[in-house]
Amino acid sequence: LKHDTILYTKMPEGAGGGGPPMSGPAPSYVEPNPDAFYRMAYMCQTLANGLGWRLMGYESEETYLGAMYRLGERFKNLGDIAARQLAGEALTEDDYYTITECLGEIECMNLESDYNRPAGEMPKPPVIAAVSGSGTEVLEVGIGWIDRLYVVVPLEGGMQVAQGGVFSYYEFLQPRSQRLTDEEWRERLSGSGAPALPAWAGNFVLPGGKPTERLAFRVGDVYIITESGDELNVRAEPSLQSDVQRVLQVGEYVTILDGPVMSDGYTWWQFARGFSGDPLGWAVEDQEWYERSYLP
Repeated sequence: LKHDTILYTKMPEGAGGGGPPMSGPAPSYVEPNPDAFYRMAYMCQTLANGLGWRLMGYESEETYLGAMYRLGERFKNLGDIAARQLAGEALTEDDYYTITECLGEIECMNLESDYNRPAGEMPKPPVIAAVSGSGTEVLEVGIGWIDRLYVVVPLEGGMQVAQGGVFSYYEFLQPRSQRLTDEEWRERLSGSGAPALPAWAGNFVLPGGKPTERLAFRVGDVYIITESGDELNVRAEPSLQSDVQRVLQVGEYVTILDGPVMSDGYTWWQFARGFSGDPLGWAVEDQEWYERSYLP
């Protein structure tokens, strides 16, 4: 049959391997507050179950209810991870994947890069709501712009500083007749009429500063040479006086074997060829020359 139909059917072909080399998930952490995650999980799953029971037969709602229930499962998993962190247990690679993967439907539909930058326009973070009232005033509670958070964490046998984003928080009294919309709140934050942070925030908030996004170089991770790093010299030793062994082109993959080494005013890392693992030599670290190869 195969012989007689050879001109009309395709033979099976190999797909060419499993794609480019990838780094594993970076060490990650969650807020060490299991109760907060468990209560959010309970809220999501109770809401999904309740609406599902009341909307039984409305098939158009199933997708949204399912997403709400899955969000509850995610919160529960994060609560379990937070409990293990507090107990001093080491997290697994699966835990790292759980922490770094997208959380909700909107975020999951808008992923673009290793840093989870959104590919489309995301909802603007500053939002506000009146949460209680008395007489002619209401208490407004809102989140403002996202601040940079620095936390000391245990990593690879030592203590290192990790960074991430954290919502700023505001609460203040507002005339009941002038309750703010989200748009008015954003305008107020952008101008000179922004309220002061709560007094307790002064214990850990340092105004000013300009955060810089840093690419974390780690032994064992895989990186891609960017356009800025095109024609990158790889030398036999971590020194500008050492012979050039190879010139890397944009799009090439490399794996870090060793480092960092400080020499000639630069930070050096030893590279291997991304696919084969063959040692290449040493190259200078520059944030613009590399992109971490990682599929979130």
